[in-house]
Amino acid sequence: DHVVRTEVGTVTMQFSDCTNGSQEVSAFGQTLTLPLARLTTTLTLDCPRQSLDFADGRAGRSGSWFDPARSGEGFSLQVMADGRAVVTWYTYDLSGRQQWMIGIGEQVGSQLVFPELLATRGARFGRDFDPDQVERFVWGELRLHLGCRTGRAHYRSLLPEFGEGEISLTRLSSLEQLPCTGPDAPTTDFEQADWSVAAAIGPGLSELPAAQVGEWIYVGGGLTSLSSNSRAFWRYRPASDEWQRLPDLPGPRDHAMMAAHDGRLYFFGGNLLPLRNASNTAWRYDPETGIWTVLAAMPETRSAGGAASLGEHIYVAGGDRASVVRYTPASNQWTRFPITDPWPRDHASVVAHRGEIWLLGGRDPGSDAHPAVAIFNPDTGLDRPGPAMATGRSGFTAASDGETLIVAGGESLPARMISSVEAMRAEADGWRELAPLPIPVHGAGGAFLGERLYLLLGSIQAGGITNPGRVQVLSTTP
Repeated sequence: DHVVRTEVGTVTMQFSDCTNGSQEVSAFGQTLTLPLARLTTTLTLDCPRQSLDFADGRAGRSGSWFDPARSGEGFSLQVMADGRAVVTWYTYDLSGRQQWMIGIGEQVGSQLVFPELLATRGARFGRDFDPDQVERFVWGELRLHLGCRTGRAHYRSLLPEFGEGEISLTRLSSLEQLPCTGPDAPTTDFEQADWSVAAAIGPGLSELPAAQVGEWIYVGGGLTSLSSNSRAFWRYRPASDEWQRLPDLPGPRDHAMMAAHDGRLYFFGGNLLPLRNASNTAWRYDPETGIWTVLAAMPETRSAGGAASLGEHIYVAGGDRASVVRYTPASNQWTRFPITDPWPRDHASVVAHRGEIWLLGGRDPGSDAHPAVAIFNPDTGLDRPGPAMATGRSGFTAASDGETLIVAGGESLPARMISSVEAMRAEADGWRELAPLPIPVHGAGGAFLGERLYLLLGSIQAGGITNPGRVQVLSTTP
């Protein structure tokens, strides 16, 4: 009710091409013509306009968001071409003056996290503007948890007068023809999906993890044969069907675990020597700099498990240990949680799904695989049995898009490849059979990007290593 809207002038924009333009501003007694240059682009949208051959559901959250009960302030969000997001928050200070903040963020679990919102002061409008007078300062942090129509914003300011709080959000505007995936989005019907095989041939590796950052899916380490493991680090870009070799891991590893968190890759454990000597190492890779950093070691050695990012932490579970360990990147510290899950979890999969950590399948070394599922609640530190899969499997791929959890492929001993694929939404829904893999594999990496699931590399030989280097794609569109 305190918001006063005052008309101060007009702005007319013209664009000569996709990167340049001008604006005529008439406001506050001044008329100016100013040049414009493109600063950012939106994920999956080209200029000139091209068909959306590679629609990415993350882009659909771009637009304007506000709380109808707080009309007069709100957020403008753009998911950029590299997968990061830029947000501008239009609000007020405690004196009633307009206060705008801007930040760059990354997807962290189910949230968009903007660790540093910047505000400015010092400059003047119009002809008196001097860029040297602009002073930028860190205002605080912002977290957005968005569906396609509603969401919430949680902020924490470094300035005591602003403090900390949460705002309910409703979508005000969106970008035409961009798909959206989120908690209140139309759920992708994977029962109507089918598999295809990408044309590009990747490295001949298996028994390796995968994680997605931006437009790329990263894989590292793995086995080239039963007697040789790798230190190679690769990434695959679905939009262009291309592989790139990156700086090697600090050491060779197979059966390691990896998760993406805040735009970086965290690589844990794995075997020092092919199929033996599990390690407790922890490394971080920065895609912006191409630099590996050694982190605090895990509290115990582990291989053939999995890792998943959820909230402010990364959870490592499964493999040869009956525990869940939690890594906090902000403090570089580990916490260990014993669990009651009675099932062996060698060659299990670990996924963050609907706010909890799921441990799926696995086996005793050298024995048959089982279908049992355990669910770890990060808020209580306790685990409980989950709905068993239809098929016992180990060395398989599992991934969640936030709404649907999919398990695919794997092997069972005595040596048998598994081609079946299963999916589940909510815990009470049960598992449903999907289209089988065109190439049954075990030890493949897997990750969602947009509305598609990608299975990368893997071995086609049960109990052995024969790596064709293929990428398989599950999609509802050709």
